[in-house]
Amino acid sequence: MPAHASPRSRSAGYSLIEMVVVVVVLVAVLSSVVALIVATRPRLKRAGAGAREIIAARRASELLTRDIRAAGSARARGGSLVLTRGRDRVTWLLRNGKLVRHSGGRERAFAPRVASMRVSATGGFVEVGIGLPKTRRTRARCVYVGARLRAAEAPR
Repeated sequence: MPAHASPRSRSAGYSLIEMVVVVVVLVAVLSSVVALIVATRPRLKRAGAGAREIIAARRASELLTRDIRAAGSARARGGSLVLTRGRDRVTWLLRNGKLVRHSGGRERAFAPRVASMRVSATGGFVEVGIGLPKTRRTRARCVYVGARLRAAEAPR
């Protein structure tokens, strides 16, 4: 090999220092991506749980609206709602933080935790406010149901 050979002709690849620098940079980038994913997962779980609570409260409110519209009479009693249609009776109440529907000897508790239930039944119109609890990261939310009784809608 001649003495005046260029350094380019002697190097056939990357030096050890270049490889170490590349590995260190890749490890730093990958560890920051993993840390970001790990930090985001609990937030996504909480957001999903909050959305599931709202969906369950809406399902309950849809069933409650259906019950109100089918009822012939309604009575608000001590935070509960008693709907009657002929001999059938449906009672909606708040028990141990759960919204409960009692009908025909069967009870159904709805999934979301409920902080409050406000009931008003006057003049053929029934209003129910279902308050979902406030958490550290969300404000209090309320699902509102308002519907006329079937008997109040009937032509006279």
